[in-house]
Amino acid sequence: MKQPEFGNRVSSLISRNGLSDDVKAGAAYFGVPVNTFRKWLDHSREPNASAVRVLDLLEYLEAFVPSSHHYLLSEVVK
Repeated sequence: MKQPEFGNRVSSLISRNGLSDDVKAGAAYFGVPVNTFRKWLDHSREPNASAVRVLDLLEYLEAFVPSSHHYLLSEVVK
């Protein structure tokens, strides 16, 4: 996946879920270090295959299993 597409999808997902102002929460949501998360957002780091799959899964949960997604978000925002 091209980096700008990945970064844009990440930005969109965190924005929709109210995490756009908190880089630490966004990184925790994806289970990655803050530095990696920042680099994804500014398009300076290519995601690996695992990161792309995590994004796919989070988008799937958000769309089709909102109760599980809500629980995941509540664990991150604590």
